[in-house]
Amino acid sequence: MFLALLLGPSLAHATCALPTTARDIATAVNDVDQAFIAMDINTFNEAEARATSGIECLEEALTPYDAAGVHRSAALRAFIVRDTDAARTSYATALAAQPNFNLPPAIAPEGNSLQQLYAEARELAEEKPDRIALEVPRGTVLLVDGRRVQMRPLNRPAVIQLVDLQGAVLWSGYVPERGIEPDFSDFEGLAPEVKASDPPAAKVGIPQRPEPRSSFRIESPTRAPRGVTRAPASTTTRKYIAGAAGASVVAAVLYATAVSTASTYQNPKTPYKDLDTLRSRTNGLVVASSAIGTVGLGLGAYAFITW
Repeated sequence: MFLALLLGPSLAHATCALPTTARDIATAVNDVDQAFIAMDINTFNEAEARATSGIECLEEALTPYDAAGVHRSAALRAFIVRDTDAARTSYATALAAQPNFNLPPAIAPEGNSLQQLYAEARELAEEKPDRIALEVPRGTVLLVDGRRVQMRPLNRPAVIQLVDLQGAVLWSGYVPERGIEPDFSDFEGLAPEVKASDPPAAKVGIPQRPEPRSSFRIESPTRAPRGVTRAPASTTTRKYIAGAAGASVVAAVLYATAVSTASTYQNPKTPYKDLDTLRSRTNGLVVASSAIGTVGLGLGAYAFITW
């Protein structure tokens, strides 16, 4: 009966009447698990729809653990309808995002076929899949299953989000296996603000396109010609170098703090009442680290070019 009802028409795709939070997704994932254990088909269908279609309405970035929960919910649906390949692939994607997670015995008892399928998915997760690059607008950050990357795995589902440098979610969606890649051409990120006290571009020395050379020989930009002493860095360039170094240090500290809070979030002994705070804190730290790291990289590159 459970299988027959699940094979019926799926719930309509949700519209964004209200924004969705990471806590909403985590709650839906938990409801999917509980409904699967109780074999409550109506609750299962409703909760699984919230866990996947609700991603389109997210107002905040997800952590890898949140994304892993979404993939486990999709795996359960595929397992119920006996699509073992899709279930294995979804579980492998979940394990790639959260490698240390084990299915609860209430969902996959020892010796159960789902336990065997999960073991196969763990082996699949250790393989390196082919990847495809996604083009994103300038001033934005791409998150795939909660991690900042430039490429997404082929032939695997993915939770994809596009955020600006201030952490605002511009696009969010669940892309199934062999799904259509999102098109971000209509989105624009927020460019870094230019202070009124900043010197004009001409004084800073923004590099201009060089005239074409008649020779194909390219001089190394890091080494002056023999017998010529390289000019010392200007005061402005030294400021950019210092800013790049400082931003890199801050980004590293924020990322290390995010790893620490994520470990606390993953710890089974952490009280449930603390999970929402830890999730929000981890999300904010990851996005802030990515944004500041990007700024530091830009400052370093600019200082190198103008030196």
